[in-house]
Amino acid sequence: MGSGTSGGEGKHINRVSVRSLDGECGIRIDDRIQRRHCEIRTDRPSDPTPADDSQFNYPVDTAVELTAGRLTFEGFSRTFVHDGTDVTEVEYFESVSFDDGHYTLELSGPVKLYVELEGAIDVQTTVSEMDVTLSEAASVRIGARSYHEQPAATVTTTDDPTNDPRPPDEVAARTAASNSIVAITPNTNPAPNSSLPLSVSASSLSVAIYR
Repeated sequence: MGSGTSGGEGKHINRVSVRSLDGECGIRIDDRIQRRHCEIRTDRPSDPTPADDSQFNYPVDTAVELTAGRLTFEGFSRTFVHDGTDVTEVEYFESVSFDDGHYTLELSGPVKLYVELEGAIDVQTTVSEMDVTLSEAASVRIGARSYHEQPAATVTTTDDPTNDPRPPDEVAARTAASNSIVAITPNTNPAPNSSLPLSVSASSLSVAIYR
């Protein structure tokens, strides 16, 4: 299943994850940093597979591909349909039809979504959900992005990172209890052939805590 990483070279932190819904057709997208999620229901069982996020015209943390003839989105406040250089905003309680073409839906809600569609589509909205119906079942690419841009806090150790008086298990326990995601990167370049984080050759470390 798809999962994104936080910005910054060398930081492999899962920001956004995607999985199939339990007991119904569709997918669930989780923003692990902001602790938000959204669900997209489909008209048939969904088996999302990883997609190339570089194919999106907008930045995304993760992308998946699935087959659907109809998709229902809940909890999204604004919807834009991009058709090349043309952009159409679909208001609440509107029903808009689009001729055969390539479209990108942009949705703002618990997470930022971009949905790539091919063919003719009908878009219907209410105050709580939006339905997108394709002329026939087809491949749909969905990209998701967290709104989180900065770590919740940073901590810099002394010149000797090994002199922390707390036992390692205490540090680990506190991290696990807070349910935070921690990224550790050297402030300076490590010596050649060093192994991070098992062997640290940098003079100090920065610890970014994502809550």
